[in-house]
Amino acid sequence: MANLPIPVDRLQEICDEICQSVLADATAYDHVATRSWNEAINQKILSALVESSSKHKFCVNTIIMQQNSPGKEGNEPGAAAGTEHGPEGIPQRPTAGRRGMHHVSGAFWDNQRDGMWNYKYAGAEQKGVDVIIAITWIAL
Repeated sequence: MANLPIPVDRLQEICDEICQSVLADATAYDHVATRSWNEAINQKILSALVESSSKHKFCVNTIIMQQNSPGKEGNEPGAAAGTEHGPEGIPQRPTAGRRGMHHVSGAFWDNQRDGMWNYKYAGAEQKGVDVIIAITWIAL
């Protein structure tokens, strides 16, 4: 990716630090709190991007998706992970991370100066959520 306005290591660092900070007190998915988490993550990432590059416009899209396992309420601690049980209560496969999601983005732009980068926050699963961030930049 030769067209990154900010080195990928720095993009990763920005997203890691902000997600960790915003979700520090979260213990599980909370539908009411999710709106403020999304807004805080977006605004803080946008601020960090603008500070790092004045030659681009940025767009940040954040998805916070609840993880569930059978038999658990989505807002209970531990709802993110579990084990599926088959006939006679025999443990089967783990249920954490077993959701489907497919996302496609497209754009008509200058491939040399504009671009997109996607990120998944690794620390989110222990909180019962997935956090996916898409950052798009357009050169001025």
